[in-house]
Amino acid sequence: MSRSIVRRERAYGPSDGIPVAFYCGAGTTGRSYELWLRLLGRRGLRVCPYSFAVDAYSDDVDHTCASLLSAADELAGDLEGPAVMGLSLGADLAFMVANRRSDVRNLVAIATGASFARCAWQDRPLRRRLIERGWTLPRLEIAWRELSPEHNLPDGPNRRVRFSYSAYDRLIGAANASELAAALRASGAVVDVRRGHAPGHLAACAAGLSAPASLANALKR
Repeated sequence: MSRSIVRRERAYGPSDGIPVAFYCGAGTTGRSYELWLRLLGRRGLRVCPYSFAVDAYSDDVDHTCASLLSAADELAGDLEGPAVMGLSLGADLAFMVANRRSDVRNLVAIATGASFARCAWQDRPLRRRLIERGWTLPRLEIAWRELSPEHNLPDGPNRRVRFSYSAYDRLIGAANASELAAALRASGAVVDVRRGHAPGHLAACAAGLSAPASLANALKR
């Protein structure tokens, strides 16, 4: 890829802390989550945020797929430890990284669903542009299959996944998130699914970060 959509930012926490890669939501940076990342740092983690270009996904379907797959390869190559955490788009990338790196033992995913395409389809302006280009949801699910968490499930008893979502997250969709929860439980990994009731996507992201002590334990094990 001629232009990377990934930007690595300064880490939070002690220099000798347990390394954790944190993948931000689209259009946000580590500073957007600074309070939570500092709290994780105080619990012995060294959290390194990665942010992504605002146009990380768009109605240019082939470019989106190539960009995000390239980003996942880049992130997997830059991984320093066995723990990854992400929310929204970052959660999708966390699954892709874990699928590329068998040494990832702990994965925390917040506010995503089984199908990347179905999440994107809930974005009304994006959906309108996709329809104008002739796309339907079934076609999009095929084109973006490799980006979907349901096709990047970590498996095996040595892999631990904590997945949190809100039943009222309209961007993700309750059914889409529930399908991912069921797929994770069937994957063979040790899974901790947390279903909340935060009102909306941003609130679901915040709720997933709201228990730093519990998150730190999930990332350290």
